[in-house]
Amino acid sequence: QLLFDAGNGNEDSRMLPRLKELGYAPTDIDAIFITHLHGDHIGGLLKDGQPVFPQAKLYIPSIELDAWTKTPESTPKNVQAMIAAYGENLVKFSLGDALPCGIEAIAAYGHTPGHTLYRSDDKLIAGDIMHGVALQLEHPEYCARYDMDKEQAIASRKAILELVKKEGWTMHGMHFPNVEG
Repeated sequence: QLLFDAGNGNEDSRMLPRLKELGYAPTDIDAIFITHLHGDHIGGLLKDGQPVFPQAKLYIPSIELDAWTKTPESTPKNVQAMIAAYGENLVKFSLGDALPCGIEAIAAYGHTPGHTLYRSDDKLIAGDIMHGVALQLEHPEYCARYDMDKEQAIASRKAILELVKKEGWTMHGMHFPNVEG
């Protein structure tokens, strides 16, 4: 089973209860694809310093991991802990590398240095390409304060929206409204 990002890991996180509702345990997850290293996307990887998904390979774009780990003193503690906990199960990759299950990595830099989206068939896991979907669909030039390189984030957002429209993909973003029917 595949997972894209791991949520924030807070006590009120719905990720693990939702996985359970769907009939999955953390040990059922084989691969986790990380869009970027903000805490609300990787916080759910650890509990008490231990991997929540002990069987999973953790796929992280090299450009993203390298940007956050330039020097030991500049590496955030949560990223250090994640690297230590997942050890050999952490897999760095570059764009164009073959990923499990035919997953394709797509650059969408700007939100973070290596913010990466993932495509499977006609579904695009859009990470944090948008935080305010209704507003940013109409105004892709608007940025969330979390966009680290606003110019690059705008260019990425516009390019991805064009690609989605051209290809007919469905976007699923971590901060998109829940539209379950």
